[in-house]
Amino acid sequence: MSRILARFLTDDVVIKPLTGTSEQGTPTYGTPRTIKGCYKQDNEQQRDARSGAMFMPTVAVWSYDTALKYGDLVGNYGQVRRIVTATERRGPQSVLVYAG
Repeated sequence: MSRILARFLTDDVVIKPLTGTSEQGTPTYGTPRTIKGCYKQDNEQQRDARSGAMFMPTVAVWSYDTALKYGDLVGNYGQVRRIVTATERRGPQSVLVYAG
């Protein structure tokens, strides 16, 4: 893990993976897991990756967990609606997820 971003990943972020939908159409989630991340202040509107609609994220999180996917629940903040990937110079891939 690169030392540049790793030193800022001090927050424990609870993720509940999306496992499907119920018969009523509501999302169902798997067992919660905790990842190391960094909450980011962000007051800019983002574009939902699936619908293309603009939304105001309730939380943005930096992490190295590339297993995060659209629809996962980030704490009590909402579902992941946008994922931005980046690669540090000589380091692993990192992700910035927007939820709301």
